[in-house]
Amino acid sequence: MADPYISEVKYKGGASQDFIEVAVDAGTDVSGMSITIYNADGTVRTTNALGAIVNTMGGKDVYVINVATSATFNGLHKFGGVALDDGTTVFEFISFTDNAATITATEGAASGMTSTEVGIAGSGSSLETDDSGATYFIQGAPNSGTIPACFVNGTMILTPRGERAVEDLESGDLVMTKDNGPQKILWVGRRDVTPTEHSDFQPILIKANTFSKGVPIRDLLVSPFHRLVIDGTDCEVLFDGPELLVPATYLQNNHSIVTQKMTRPFSYHHILFDHHEIIFSNGMATESFDPRQEALDGFSKQSQDEVLALFPELNKNNITFGETARPVARLHEAALIARCLQ
Repeated sequence: MADPYISEVKYKGGASQDFIEVAVDAGTDVSGMSITIYNADGTVRTTNALGAIVNTMGGKDVYVINVATSATFNGLHKFGGVALDDGTTVFEFISFTDNAATITATEGAASGMTSTEVGIAGSGSSLETDDSGATYFIQGAPNSGTIPACFVNGTMILTPRGERAVEDLESGDLVMTKDNGPQKILWVGRRDVTPTEHSDFQPILIKANTFSKGVPIRDLLVSPFHRLVIDGTDCEVLFDGPELLVPATYLQNNHSIVTQKMTRPFSYHHILFDHHEIIFSNGMATESFDPRQEALDGFSKQSQDEVLALFPELNKNNITFGETARPVARLHEAALIARCLQ
């Protein structure tokens, strides 16, 4: 079978920001694979299934284990480790040199094995490999294998002057936010998707009136991991809170929220403020670009430089961008919401 590997791991951001990314040859059955997270003493912290494919690029299916995709995931520890196995073979067992010592597993998939140290990364960084796990390097802009939160061209964004197409917005323009009124855009980004990339970057379609009359007011296209604001009584009953952020891809229900097969050229657009904000796109409350959550390494060098010039702390261990505008739903919570939309 294919030889999967841990392609990236972020372990110092706390449960809400930690993640493990796994790459495996496209088409491989991963139903028997799991990620075991170890404590420094070799005991098991959690065991997590790989779940659903997040992306397919370069002939690899990419899976991400984090609080949004795994009900059992509760973060990593800087003195801990991670093992990837299929129930028979342990493909990798890695640890981080914060501990200055390897880990010997005393239970779980890697029981009796000693970890391989792969490096050390600060709280704003991750460890990533570009040689199938042979070596790891520090990634200053952690990439959880997803497409950044962004809108497809033609999306109408609410501003103090009424709705404007996202592609017409510029840095300095004002956009209406749910929490803080008109806010100035600090940066706008754009990524054109070529016909040969369509299969890797298909957006999610949320049909008009999916959540209620006028929400959204017209069909909305966003990147798969663009998070939508879900509110209402159902959310309060299920989650003891009025609103949650849920990635669009986890709400797919085969009729009103689906992957849109794009055949024409299109572009993804990003809107960045000085804080994570809730804005209105085609009448639906959605998130603005969040540089902590999303990968900058998929952007052009010019775009990376622009964002990092605005937020130099993203290159350092002390990230001060702020909290997410709403709590982020876990995968099992998103599944419950999706069933409510059937």
